Amino acid sequence: MEGDKNKEFNYATPFDIIIKNIKAQLSKKLINENNIIEYKNKINLTMGYSDHIFDKKFVKNNKDNIKLIINGKKEKLVDCYNLKKGTNDIQIIITKDLTNLEYMFYDCRTLKNIEGLKYLNTKKVKNFSYMFFGCHKLSNIYGLQNWDVSKEENFEWMFCGCSSLSDINPLKNWDASNVKNFHCMFLLCYSLSEINALYNWDVSNGIIFKAMFDRCPLSDLNALQNCNVSNGISFSSMFYGCSLLSDINPL
Repeated sequence: MEGDKNKEFNYATPFDIIIKNIKAQLSKKLINENNIIEYKNKINLTMGYSDHIFDKKFVKNNKDNIKLIINGKKEKLVDCYNLKKGTNDIQIIITKDLTNLEYMFYDCRTLKNIEGLKYLNTKKVKNFSYMFFGCHKLSNIYGLQNWDVSKEENFEWMFCGCSSLSDINPLKNWDASNVKNFHCMFLLCYSLSEINALYNWDVSNGIIFKAMFDRCPLSDLNALQNCNVSNGISFSSMFYGCSLLSDINPL
């Protein structure tokens, strides 16, 4: 196996993410404003690097909050559940309000689209760090536009390595006023050339901005001209490698 890490399988695994409110469909024993997530999108697996659903930290934080059904069969929520040939229906039943979504889709390297995340209840979530870390093929995040992140304190590494992500407009109305940590939030987002969606963000409680836009191909910083960063203590490498940036007057 070690010598075949780069050998590609000639099959794909369905892996779309659709979240539906199923309050009317499930037993009350399972419901507390529940949602269901179905994975159906196409994923190409590479031997040695097959995609997985959850990282061990996400499992540790949510093992009592989620029930997993794969191909109609109940499964245990386990660390790094690897997708297998023939998998065509994966459902996550959220039985309690989630407070920690860190590492949820960590290193899902071939995940392309996420649809329906708008139904996910994020009102009590305080940590989104590493949530989409390493999702290299993720091209849009449209389902995030109505998320309530007002309790959120940590955006650290949230979209790091999302090299196909070019549109962050769904984040336009996010209330980031309680966020303290923006460390590496968009690090290595090689397709992110404009950040106008952040124009009205309140980052006044932000403390760490280190490497936030590291190696993003930003052409201007106009969206940041009104940012209050008076509480910030770490700005190192914030715009490191932004080779298209020629004007920092907005700062």
